[in-house]
Amino acid sequence: MLDRGYVAGDYSHMTVDIGGSGITHNQLILTAPAIGEFWRDVDIEASTDNRTWSLIAKSQIYRVVKAGSPIQSLTLNYPLSTARFLRIKIADDGSGDLRMGGATGHFDSSVAPTLVESQILPVAQVEDTVIKTSTTDFDRGRSGTVFHQVTLETSSINFNRNVTLQLSNDRERWKSAGRSEIYSYTLGNNPLKGLTISLPESTERYVRVVVFNQGNPSIKVTGAVFSGFAKRLVFLAVVKGVLPLLRQTGKQFADLRHRTGPGQYQHTRSAESGRRAAYGQS
Repeated sequence: MLDRGYVAGDYSHMTVDIGGSGITHNQLILTAPAIGEFWRDVDIEASTDNRTWSLIAKSQIYRVVKAGSPIQSLTLNYPLSTARFLRIKIADDGSGDLRMGGATGHFDSSVAPTLVESQILPVAQVEDTVIKTSTTDFDRGRSGTVFHQVTLETSSINFNRNVTLQLSNDRERWKSAGRSEIYSYTLGNNPLKGLTISLPESTERYVRVVVFNQGNPSIKVTGAVFSGFAKRLVFLAVVKGVLPLLRQTGKQFADLRHRTGPGQYQHTRSAESGRRAAYGQS
């Protein structure tokens, strides 16, 4: 970090030196200051000489504490840039200077496959007043379609609840898919929601969401959005009698290759680095 400052009633600012011209970057991760809660608008500017600046993105950062746990977002994403300098302007919301602890530049090169979303209404809901749970069942229509996230829809506000997910292909035998926490608050005029539940990639047709109310008013789930990455085939070059064909599901690759001759091979399964496979021969 080169410098920081504050223009009273306008904005706090800090300048970050990425380390050299020509370095590709598109993400900046800030360090939270040693203060309580905040929610600020942010302008991201770029420069090659630390004198002439251009606005490249707008974003927000926040840190709040709910139910004793901090909820924060301090990552700034912007279009690919090779500018050496970044200037971060954090709007003054009337509470004064916001001095961030620091910043780290990154290049996010992860492969982004197509995300498919489907909105589904509940097929059954049960309130249990004894164990104080709200159970909602969803029918995704068929088995085999991949999903890894469930985002609940509700009109309820100002709550924090534990939830569990269960999966089934016949609506009789259920298996656990893990537990999570959902919440919905309002901070000033800003809605703060965490209604997305992540789980390992799954293909079951039926999904059951159990909300634990623990003596609090029940949460009415009115629907859910199921998200999953579309499968696609990725062809890689033939290497000495080996026909590599990979099926991509999300950021993972399942090996579908057919061996047509002798030879050994190895490959990486992560698409995060952009290098999808590496082969060798003994």
